[in-house]
Amino acid sequence: VALGWDDGSSSNNGNDEGFSIRPEVGEVDAEDFVLVCARFNPKMRKNYTQLVRLFINGNEGSKLVLEGSGSVPFLILPDMRPRLQEPHEGLLGLTMHSSHGTVPKGPQGEFVIKPTCIGLANTRTFELKNGSRLPCKFRLNLAANSADMDGVLSVSPTYGLLKGNDSIKLTVTFAPRESKEYSTKMNISVFPIGGKADRVIDANQVGKVVAPELLQQLMVTIVGTGDVGAILFD
Repeated sequence: VALGWDDGSSSNNGNDEGFSIRPEVGEVDAEDFVLVCARFNPKMRKNYTQLVRLFINGNEGSKLVLEGSGSVPFLILPDMRPRLQEPHEGLLGLTMHSSHGTVPKGPQGEFVIKPTCIGLANTRTFELKNGSRLPCKFRLNLAANSADMDGVLSVSPTYGLLKGNDSIKLTVTFAPRESKEYSTKMNISVFPIGGKADRVIDANQVGKVVAPELLQQLMVTIVGTGDVGAILFD
């Protein structure tokens, strides 16, 4: 029994469509079966289709169609509309394209909290949604230059895992200390659930995985005003 691609080649080493099959050739005893492993390793964001032909004792047998979709997990903020990128911003583009549509990237706009009295706290939630069918991890960080926001603004949770098409509610807590307008930036970083594994050469080799790469980064400006209550008598 031999397996080959539809281009007539009996080897899978030269296939560039992201599929590979092992073993390529073998023997099947009478009234028996063998297990064949098909591996999918996409290189681009697109749908893949590959036709595999089966050869039995030198003669062409049945055919098998392999289908797969190459994608990248990404997050969206349904409560915000992506704004146009400013000329001075150094991000490489506002969006990136995938088979699932336009993926937001970079600045997303402002998240405004209602004016809050000094000494009190106010909260507001917004949704963070996984726009893909792949799981991903996320992490939130406030801007490093927001020292005056220490103890004034907090976001929870600051990290987590989102399954495909899943969403989570993030809570922003605002407790002003002075009567002024506060403004800071919050970065949302998106990572895959794991990094690339090193090549395994020996069965006794300890498995190692490199740190996951940064897939997407969103930036939200959080604005809140601290004020004092007052009553006017006429």
